[in-house]
Amino acid sequence: MTYLLLAYERAHDAIEAAAALGEAGVVGGQLIPRPRALTAKCGVALRIRGDTAGAAVAALAARDLLGEAYVSDDGRHWTPCSADQLPGGTATDE
Repeated sequence: MTYLLLAYERAHDAIEAAAALGEAGVVGGQLIPRPRALTAKCGVALRIRGDTAGAAVAALAARDLLGEAYVSDDGRHWTPCSADQLPGGTATDE
């Protein structure tokens, strides 16, 4: 399964983003400890399943809550992802 990870500068931002997903009715998002390989952010990240990533990105973009994005096919090894590659952007997750 593909995953999208959003890393934030502040834990509050990650928590606010997770709450926004819940308010928008988007499932498949989960707060997790920030992967150790991503050292420049706070200790909390938002992991989103690939099958709901498009809806999640749309909901978070509408509230200006997109963090720094990464993608993974296994949920463990993360690759940076630019804004135009995000699901719901100019590229898709398929």
